[in-house]
Amino acid sequence: MTAEEKEIALQILEEQPNIKTVYFTIEGEYFTDKDMALNATKEKDKVEEIKPAKKTSDKATKEDK
Repeated sequence: MTAEEKEIALQILEEQPNIKTVYFTIEGEYFTDKDMALNATKEKDKVEEIKPAKKTSDKATKEDK
């Protein structure tokens, strides 16, 4: 997966917060359902999972200090 493809996946996650994971196939397709992604590709071991970056809260950073 290229940086541009990952950026697109993260943009999908940002625009639709109800989606927890985006699946990317080697053919360059994005899916929000793992089974659909697996069914759409012949190379099932090459399906990549992209999850939103974890946001640290102010409380967590204060506790770390």
